[in-house]
Amino acid sequence: MTTYRKNFNDCYAYGRIGEGSIAKWARKVKKEILLPAYEIEIPSGKGPRLLLDGYELIAPDFYAIRIDGTTVLCKWIEAKHKTRFTWHFMSGNWQTGIDRRHYEDYLQVQEVTQTIVYIMFLHRSNIPSEKDLAKGSPCTCPTGLYCRSIDYLKMHEHHKDSYEKDGREYPMVYWNERPLGPPIATFDEVNAISSSPNVIAETLKTKLAATLQQLENTYFIPDDDNDPYAWERGMQEADRTSIIMANDDEEQLL
Repeated sequence: MTTYRKNFNDCYAYGRIGEGSIAKWARKVKKEILLPAYEIEIPSGKGPRLLLDGYELIAPDFYAIRIDGTTVLCKWIEAKHKTRFTWHFMSGNWQTGIDRRHYEDYLQVQEVTQTIVYIMFLHRSNIPSEKDLAKGSPCTCPTGLYCRSIDYLKMHEHHKDSYEKDGREYPMVYWNERPLGPPIATFDEVNAISSSPNVIAETLKTKLAATLQQLENTYFIPDDDNDPYAWERGMQEADRTSIIMANDDEEQLL
């Protein structure tokens, strides 16, 4: 049987709903500055890509930056929007999963960029599917926003498998819900924030102003087209030890 990965264009519109909600939550609650990796890739039919020497990797959705005093915290975030958990009747666990090829590339992205990758799962419905109910699942399933580092997820994989749909086979990797938990936010909390555009806009405006002021007060790296060495000199003057590309505690929640 031929193996396929999910078509990006088929899943893009649905996925963006979740990515938008997760992104708004991260900006509002965690005070993250987010650089979406996918915007320029939409016309090509591909997801975000990290371009390297002779090859490319599928990149997570966002590069997140948080200013903490004179420290810059950087991380990758992959945002997965799910309708509900799936009941794994053989083990008696609620499970979630992602595309195996994407997952394997995210592991490589973390290695080559030396920046921790976090995967966030937003599950919205507490009503199991009819298929899961028929297999003996509980009457309700967990919901909320879950977040773990990819290193943690690698240590807690439950199994790798494939599912078939319309004659195609989709390779996946799965995790039980319990090791993912507890959720870092309820679905209602995430949804409430994503439904308040005025609050988000004001928060971003304040955060951006504070960030710009912080940068001016700490390290000034000139941007002078007439001086090709301005950036190099500025970086040499900056204290690079205050730029953290990966957290020391890999299990620390986002």
